[in-house]
Amino acid sequence: MLLYNQVNQPIYLVGTGPYAKDLHAWMTQDGHRDLRLTSHDSMGSVPTGSQVMLAFYGMQHRKKFLSEINLEKYFWPAFVHSSALVTDLASISPGVIVNPMSIIGHGAVLKDFCLIGTLSKVGHGTHLGRNTVITPGTIIGGSTRIGRDGFFAQSCSVKDKITICDDVFFAMNSVIKKSITRPGRYYGDRSLPDQSSIDS
Repeated sequence: MLLYNQVNQPIYLVGTGPYAKDLHAWMTQDGHRDLRLTSHDSMGSVPTGSQVMLAFYGMQHRKKFLSEINLEKYFWPAFVHSSALVTDLASISPGVIVNPMSIIGHGAVLKDFCLIGTLSKVGHGTHLGRNTVITPGTIIGGSTRIGRDGFFAQSCSVKDKITICDDVFFAMNSVIKKSITRPGRYYGDRSLPDQSSIDS
């Protein structure tokens, strides 16, 4: 199901990797035909007023793309896969993508450009800030508030009723049981070592 869709206009999927191809296939199965894969570098050739969706996971590239592009030049449909469950009063903003077999709880809020991975769950009353990426198999508890530009690698688990600040990265299989107040890279509730110290 597409939301905020400009009917009879093509949709440009920005990305050329495996996820972009998966999204193209899912949207085609849902009956959307005029889908065009394009790379980040080819956005200059996408006509003003076109429909555009972000079809890649990488947070660094997503933040760069969103900071450099004039967002008002384009329309940003949201896509909810037909096998996903979005419950009553959930709020889906423009640019959001909800992948197959995911669950969005009652009253959850997904702000612009959030990406919800396959087999993930966002609990009731939870608020996800702009451009938060939830990768496959992650479970976010109810009544949790997550800031913008958060990245949850595969199979994370987040306790209910906690707050997580902007600009955080959680490694795969992280279990987050308490609020996080400082931006950074984490495994569970613990900060990951600085990468420069690992490389030296």
